[in-house]
Amino acid sequence: MEFSVQLSCDYPDSAYGGGRLYKDILEQAMLADRLGFESVAITEHHLINLLMMPAPLQFAVKIAAMTKQVKIITAVVVLPLHDMRVFAGDKQHVLNQVDAFHRGGAELGETAGCNPLLNRFMANELADSELITLDGLKHSILIEGPERVSPQVKDFLLRHNKR
Repeated sequence: MEFSVQLSCDYPDSAYGGGRLYKDILEQAMLADRLGFESVAITEHHLINLLMMPAPLQFAVKIAAMTKQVKIITAVVVLPLHDMRVFAGDKQHVLNQVDAFHRGGAELGETAGCNPLLNRFMANELADSELITLDGLKHSILIEGPERVSPQVKDFLLRHNKR
C-alpha cells in the first residue's frame, strides 16, 4: 500500500517563527522519505493567517535536495495568484531539477481557486491580469512541456483560445 504525507504548514502563532515552521516541514519530508512513504504533498497558502506556504515550487526544490526517493507533490498551487509567464518557467525549472537530481519525481498540481471568498477576490480583482499573462503560459508550458500540462490547465487555455 502506498501512502502520502500532507506536510503541515499550520502557523497559528507567529511567535513560533517562520524559520522554525519551515524547518519542521522539511523534517517531516525527510522522515517520510526515510520511512518509505510514496510521496509528500505541499499546499500553497496565501491570505490566511493560520497557514504559511506562499512558494511551494521553491520549497519542492528544497525537499528534493534533502530527500532521496519520496515523490514531491504540490497539492495545489493557486494559479490566479501568479503571473503565468513566471509560473510556467518556474514549474518547468522545478520539474527539470527534480528529474535531474532526485529519484522520486514530482507531480505539480494546480487549481483555479480554493474557497468562495478567494474565488470572488480573484474574479473581481484579478480577472484582467489573467488575459494579459495567458500568452506567456501558452509559450512556456504548452510549447516547451506539453506532456506535463494538467487537463485543468489545458481546458483553461483552450477556453480562452475561443474568445
